[in-house]
Amino acid sequence: MGKGSSKSVVGILLSAAVALAGCSRAEAAAISPREFQDRLIAEIQRQHPKAKVARRDDSQLDVRLPHGEGGTLHLERAYEVYRGNPGELDVILRNFAASVGPHAPATVESLLVLVRHRDSAPSVGTEAAPLMKPLVGDLAAFVAVDRPDSYAIARSDELRSELKLSEADIWAAALKNTRSHLTVEPRPIPAGRPAEISTGEGLAASLLLIDEFWDAKPMTSDGPLVVAPLARDVLIVARLSDTALVQSMRKMMAEVRDDPNGITNDLIVRRDGRWHVLR
Repeated sequence: MGKGSSKSVVGILLSAAVALAGCSRAEAAAISPREFQDRLIAEIQRQHPKAKVARRDDSQLDVRLPHGEGGTLHLERAYEVYRGNPGELDVILRNFAASVGPHAPATVESLLVLVRHRDSAPSVGTEAAPLMKPLVGDLAAFVAVDRPDSYAIARSDELRSELKLSEADIWAAALKNTRSHLTVEPRPIPAGRPAEISTGEGLAASLLLIDEFWDAKPMTSDGPLVVAPLARDVLIVARLSDTALVQSMRKMMAEVRDDPNGITNDLIVRRDGRWHVLR
């Protein structure tokens, strides 16, 4: 299955932030994440009639095949690919269902860091726990493996065993690889208008980890910035001094509170080189 475009985009939005949220929901409404999951379950069971499939939530499935193959499928990337290529739904579903089964071991080159809601990893505190670091509020950073079909948040014990590396070295490699994917450059945020950051690869939220981006002069010259992590691949950015716009962003985040593609309902603000929840 093809990957999204690697070209990063910073676009100045000509509509208000709340209107943008409405457009985002309309675009996603072709079929919902739940409907996408239903279609995928049907395709998995068609290709693997003896598979046992259980939902974790609208973006994760547990799949077990008769001989023990399977695991947790993270559907977020496949759904993003579908949203960008709605006419390819059947192909996307077939390819994703065909990926169920043993995967090749992780490699250093396949590591990435994803920013997601802290509850994206239900196995935290167990032997199957992923490598995770809190970021801000209910956001956390997770080490993941870039597979042909999806980003898979990886178990820390499996990564250490497969890579023969320490956790510190795994984090360093994953962050280095993530930087190489994020080619967006800092630009000043204009007064009175929000900017959108997306990547086409489901990695915009990971840009929150790149301190040198947010602390660059073009991003700091007009005071603190407020960021609405609207979705895994959408960040909305505005100046803190634009109080009316910031209030519109608060409203926008409240309106998408139940969006399964969302990662937080908080606005965050960059101050003194750190992220804080905007109260």
